[in-house]
Parts: sequence; C-alpha cells; structure tokens
Amino acid sequence: MQIGQRPHTRNLWGWTKVVILNLLATAVLTEVLPAQVQSSLPQPIPLPKPTETPKDMPYPGVVELHIDATDVLRRVYRIRELMPVVGHGMHTFLFPEWTPGDHAPNEPLEKMAGLIITAKGSRVHWIRDTVDVHAFHVDVPAGVTQLEMQYEYLGSTGPDTGPVLITPTMLDLQWQSVILYPAGHFIRDVRYHPSVTLPSGWAYLTSLDGGVTAPQPGENTVTFPTIALDALIDQPVMAGRYLKQIVLTETPAPVRLDVAAESPENLSALSEVAKHFVALMPQANRLFGSHHYDHYDHMLFLSDELSTYFEHHRSGENSAPANFLKPSPNSTATAADLSFIVHGYVHSWNGMYRRPAEMWTPNLNTPERDSMLWVFEGLTDYWADVLSFRAGFYSHDNIDEQFSGLAATMTLDAGADWRSLEDTNNDAVILARRPASWPSWQRNMFDPYDSGEMIWLEADAIIRQESAGNRSLDDFARSFFGGGSDSGNVTKTYTFDAMLASLTAVQPYDWHSFFRSHLDDYGQGRLIHSIERTGYQLVFTDKSPGSSPPSGPLDLAYSLGMRVSPSGAIYAVHWGGPAFNANLTIGETIVSVNGKPYAPGVLVDAIRAAESSGPLDLVVKRGRWQHPASIIWKGGMRYPHLKRLPDNAPLLDEILAPISSTVVQ
Repeated sequence: MQIGQRPHTRNLWGWTKVVILNLLATAVLTEVLPAQVQSSLPQPIPLPKPTETPKDMPYPGVVELHIDATDVLRRVYRIRELMPVVGHGMHTFLFPEWTPGDHAPNEPLEKMAGLIITAKGSRVHWIRDTVDVHAFHVDVPAGVTQLEMQYEYLGSTGPDTGPVLITPTMLDLQWQSVILYPAGHFIRDVRYHPSVTLPSGWAYLTSLDGGVTAPQPGENTVTFPTIALDALIDQPVMAGRYLKQIVLTETPAPVRLDVAAESPENLSALSEVAKHFVALMPQANRLFGSHHYDHYDHMLFLSDELSTYFEHHRSGENSAPANFLKPSPNSTATAADLSFIVHGYVHSWNGMYRRPAEMWTPNLNTPERDSMLWVFEGLTDYWADVLSFRAGFYSHDNIDEQFSGLAATMTLDAGADWRSLEDTNNDAVILARRPASWPSWQRNMFDPYDSGEMIWLEADAIIRQESAGNRSLDDFARSFFGGGSDSGNVTKTYTFDAMLASLTAVQPYDWHSFFRSHLDDYGQGRLIHSIERTGYQLVFTDKSPGSSPPSGPLDLAYSLGMRVSPSGAIYAVHWGGPAFNANLTIGETIVSVNGKPYAPGVLVDAIRAAESSGPLDLVVKRGRWQHPASIIWKGGMRYPHLKRLPDNAPLLDEILAPISSTVVQ
C-alpha cells in the first residue's frame, strides 16, 4: 500500500474478524482451560487432625511403669505400662521427642520396638500418626478402663547407633526414653508409679527418693513412690556391678558424688579425687546464695563404652574413660580434668531452676525455642569457669590458657560477618546434631556458648567498674538465680525484660543496648576486645600453651588457619585463612611438606622457615585422590595469650578469686 492510499474495505473487515476471533478464543481459554488443567494436576490431601494440645489438667489415675533391665548383654530394656483410660474411642499416646533443657529433638524413637497393646486380654490395634510420627492413636473399646502396653527399648550396641547407655557392667536409665505418655496433658499432671528390675548383684544410685527393693530372694526389683512425670524424667537411675557414693557436703543440703565403674580397681582413687569437689560446694552456695534442691547427685560413669552427659535439677549425668580415676602416672584425674562436671552443676540453677520462658514446654513433644541460649549456655559456661577457678579445679596459672583461648576463638568466627548471634540461638535446633562442612563460616549452636561467655565476662566487668567494686555479677546470681529452697522440681521461667530488670536493680546501666548490640550486630570485633575491660589484652606469640603435649595434635588455627592430628589428618579449616585460601578442606591428610614425608615436627619447622622463605608446599590426599597445596604464610607459629594492661584494674583476677564470706541465706 502506498502512502496516502486508503486500505481496501474488504481487507479491513478481514483484519477485524481476526482480532475479534482472537479475543473470543482468549476469553474462552481463560474461563475453561485453567479448570481443565487444574483437574489433571495433583492436589493436596488434607492433613490429619493435629495432636491434641496439652492442657493443665490432671490425668485420671496412675500409670504403672515397669522396666526389666536385666538383658544387659543384648542391651535391651523390656517395658510394661498399665495405662488408665477414661471413655472409649480414640486416645493418643506420645513417645517423647524432646528432653527438657536440650536444644534439639534428641529422643531415639527408632530404639522403640515390639509395641503390643492389649485390653482385658485382647489385642487392641494402634495406628501411627502419618505427620506426627511420635503419636500413636489407639481406638479404646467400650468398657475398657486400662490398657497394657508392652514394648522394648533397643539400646545402642556401639557409637555408630547412638550413645551407649547400657553395658554388661552398668547402665544409665533415662526415663524419658522408655515411656509412652498420654497426649493432651501437661506432664506435671500425669503421675507414674515406676519400678525397675536390675541384674542380680547390681546396685543402684539416684536422686529419686523412697526406692524399695523387693524382699523376695533372688529378685532385684526396685519400686519408687508415685511421682509426676516431669519430676521422674528429671531423675535418671545409675545402676551397675561396681558403684560407690561419697557425700561431699551435708550443708546446706546433701550433695553426693555417685560413681559407676567397670571394675573395683577403677574406683580406688575416688576418695582422693572427691576432695576436689569438697571446695566446689561452698563456692557454688556462696555464688548463688541459696539452693533449690533438697539433695543433689553428681553421677559419673567410668567406662570406655558408656557415654552420657545431661543436667537436671537434682543430678547431673557425666561419663569419662574407664581408668579415669585409676591410680597411674598417665591416668589419674586432676582437678582440671573434672571441671566439665561443674557446667552441669551450674545448670541446676541456670537452666533447670530458672529457665527462659520460651525454653519451657508443657510436655515432651512441644518444641523448645532457643532465643536465649546465650544465657542458658553462655552464662552457664561463664560461671562454670569462674567456679572452677574459685574451687581450685583450675590454678591461677590456667587463667592465660583458659581466657586467651576463649577470646581468640572470636577471631576465627568468620560467620559472624553475615550471621548474627541472635540467629545462631534460634538455629540450634537445625545444626545441633548435624556435622558442618565449614563450621567457622556456617556458625552453630556452640557460638552462644563461647560468645555468650565473653558477653557475660564483659557484663561482670561493667558492674564492677560502674559500682567502684561494690557489686558484681555474683549479686545478680543471688538475686535472679537464687532464692529457691528445697523446691524440688519446680521451674521458674523468665523473659529477657525480666532479666534486664534484675540486672538494673544490681547496677543501673543501659543493659538493653549492651546485649542487643552483641546479639544483633555483625562481626565479632567488640567481643574480641571484651577481655580488655578485665585488665588484660589478647596478644599472639610463638609460645605454645604449657599444657599442649608435644606429641599431640597441631593447633595451627591462629597461623595457617587449620588443626592437624598427629597422623596428618586435617580436622579443622577456618574460612578465609591461609589453609582455606590454599584449597585445603576438612577430611584431607597431609602426605608431605616441602618434599619431606609428613610429621608434626616437619610441618612446624617448615612454618618457622617460611618466615624468611617461600610458601609451604604440601601434598594432601583424600582416599586415592591427591593434589598439591601451596600455603602463603610468613607469620610463624602463633598462639594466643593474655597480657596485663598496667593502667587497668586486674578485674579478671578479682572475678576468679574464691569467695571467702558466707552469703547463704
């Protein structure tokens, strides 16, 4: 068509028809096609009804619970529960998913097997919930008032199937792992009448009161008084062939050291070792100013198989190698070797008696929230270290090693550049039980432990500075975590704001901004310098810590940015460090260093020589695959230490000094 010529009328009508037909087709497709397509695609099936929400109301009747723990060779418990029920129809029973105070689901549902439920001698069918797999639905027939539940707990036969809690010579009976309990109730409202049959000749120790052994000859069954479920799971039972108990103190409440061993010889040094704990008792009581238990049991399993650790109101579970207390030049425990037990003891106040409100749950299948893990664990770590020094577990010479290492850890936390400490609190559920490829970049649940301890160290120094030495974090311990008196299993919850109010009452300060800056800001720069408030400065020298054995692993974290076992296996590589930049990863093994076969001394010599020469040329392998790695580093060997700041008061020394005056209320 030429310019200025009018279009032919027939062509114009043809174009118009095409446009109209297209519009009509689009309208039809818009109305019809989506429904047709929708009907041919998968659609979700409605989820089952959620498990009944727990309510604070008594469960009718008492659950009879019996554990047959005699099959220790095959590591099997046989469990029998007589469960009272009211009314016919569907009832739901739960296998625990959480342990109170833990930070991730950890109860081993896979170890439960052989579940058979009967009523009046007839078998009753049970159905597993397809979403909440810890819930078992039972259709109770009319006229039935009691269900009999029988099943087994299949204990780990080795560490590859989980923590070993049963051996031929001892066991750690954790009640929450061997029960089904009714849904819809707070566990404090469900009562149990527990009993356990032990192998012939075995004894037991526990913080549970009132146990009675059957009078019949040859029967080793212990029956305990009726008790609420929350109190029962808080008090595990230690049993074994070779047990010994030492009373550490009778005042203000009895505290005992309970030990199970694989042989009598492994108990021979117990009395000497127990002396280390005698000094701990008054220091703990003076720190917190009161006690909330009527007695407490430190439980220690000495075994090369059994491995356990957990803390409770009235007891703590701990384990150590079989010869830990056996007299010999290489195996006798020192006070410092026993300091790990102090952490669990502090948790009796911080975590068990007082607990963040979001971490308290009404039953064992409600998720905990860990937003205050830096208090629950970080403050516990802080006071565990403080008490270990005050009680003599650590000597004054250990101050440099203990706190320089803690402060230096902050320099390796590359993940703090992208992830706040607040987020690691909440993420503990995900990362607590899973190995990480790059821990220093990913961060994990242990950041609130170390970073939290540094935060509370700085807070203690602030209180001492602001009050001119008249007050300290000890006053906060007594006002906020003390106050209980023989209260048994009662937990008092608190919020972040309530904690701030208590701190402000001890020492006015902008505590909200102080804590939020540490929890929300990125980077660990401020925490690295927290130690300076205590009168010390973090420095690095080529002097290794005095306790490092010459034949042990190489801690090259602050030089090459990695840690290496004596055989050359790389078990830690820090994100962004020299080893990382040389493409080294966890799981590789060093074959050679500058052409020489690997040995720890060869690598150390090469690091020192590299200060004036070229890079370190390594060959590493993973399986059959090898590759070269060239590490550029001229800083020599580098280890953290504390240096006194002469113009600052030595507050760290004051913090760690034993409390001499009695403040028990």
